[in-house]
Amino acid sequence: MMLLQLGNYDLDVIYIPSTKIPLADTLSRKHLPNSYPQYSKGMDSHVHSIISRVPSTSRRLDDICIATANDLNLQTLIKTILNGWPTERKSCDSSLIEFWNYRDELSYIDGLVLKGHKILIPRSLRNQILGSLHIGHADIEKTLRRARTVLFWPGLHTDVQKLVSSCPQCLSYRNSNPKEPLNPHPTPDYPWQVVDTDLFQWDEKDYLIVVDYYSRYFEVTHLSTTTSKSIVKQIKSIFSRFGIPEKVVSDNGPQYSSSEFTNFASDYGFNHDTSSPKYPQSNGLAERTVQTIKRIFQKSKGNKSDPHLGILEYRNTPIDNLGYSPAELLQGRQLRSILPVLPSQLAPQVLDHHKVVVNMQNCKDKTSKTYSRSSHELLPLTEGENIRFQQDSKLWKPGHIFTSRKTCNRTLNTGLFQFL
Repeated sequence: MMLLQLGNYDLDVIYIPSTKIPLADTLSRKHLPNSYPQYSKGMDSHVHSIISRVPSTSRRLDDICIATANDLNLQTLIKTILNGWPTERKSCDSSLIEFWNYRDELSYIDGLVLKGHKILIPRSLRNQILGSLHIGHADIEKTLRRARTVLFWPGLHTDVQKLVSSCPQCLSYRNSNPKEPLNPHPTPDYPWQVVDTDLFQWDEKDYLIVVDYYSRYFEVTHLSTTTSKSIVKQIKSIFSRFGIPEKVVSDNGPQYSSSEFTNFASDYGFNHDTSSPKYPQSNGLAERTVQTIKRIFQKSKGNKSDPHLGILEYRNTPIDNLGYSPAELLQGRQLRSILPVLPSQLAPQVLDHHKVVVNMQNCKDKTSKTYSRSSHELLPLTEGENIRFQQDSKLWKPGHIFTSRKTCNRTLNTGLFQFL
């Protein structure tokens, strides 16, 4: 009742311990016995003003009144409100236990049970009210904020959460999963141990690149055709100059997933790893190198200069935080260019390999830490679980996991689940 009386005021309540009150308030020591349901002066008009301001149609309020009158538990609650609550929780009727913590906020007027300014919805109308709450398909928090402004029943939060979490439209159009923590490729032990390869198109021409994970040294060549046979031929030519790596990384393009490229890897004795489907970021070195090459080509075309000289200068430019250029890291020497240079600077030199590896790892650790600040690990998929997956359309479609075997650390074999 006090909450209803003070509803028109904005109060700041400050607690003062009794030890700091020199003269005890008589009313706080000897309060009047509970005389409810006798309303204090003006309480009737105040409660009626609350009812008049409820944002609902009169027909909807009539429906709630009828449902309240037909709900046996709410009728028991109304009698308890009017006659007074027991002094102990264990003495309360079992059907009213869920209302015990709200007993001081509940009131009854004109066939409605109120919790402050909110209407207590009978159980028979809750599904209908939930449907009206979620008609705009807002997320859980927004739906809850809307509900808490005008409605109340015990377990409202759980019911809203279940409703939104099982809504087919919300599930189909929900946001993509948050990114996972960065899982960078291991730092190679020596130059040309691991290389990355990719195809790209510029100025209506097709190109192939092969870039070294250790030195960032890249080879780029023009392709007359983009068949597997043509790509294998060009990569063989590159390997004849720099050696055969232990591992080749590429995307899942048809040229790299063909049987011809598989036979090439077997004949030349290197492992072939592919990036995750629909996730070019896992092939990031090649993607980043393609951007670099395209910029060199574009700027050279703009001022009509030789792009090969631009590539040569890139190979001679020291890499940030490493102190050596790609040419030095791969070949142990600077490459002669059109810039004036002393012959002694072109002589081979011994690099501090340990320092290079440590600096590379430090850069990766720093990048991973920054990237992973806003990332989250995703829950593992389990056998027999019903899931929703996202493809090019960005819609979440239902599926079913019938085995939880993984093909690698994060990539689930697409043949291991079925569409529903």
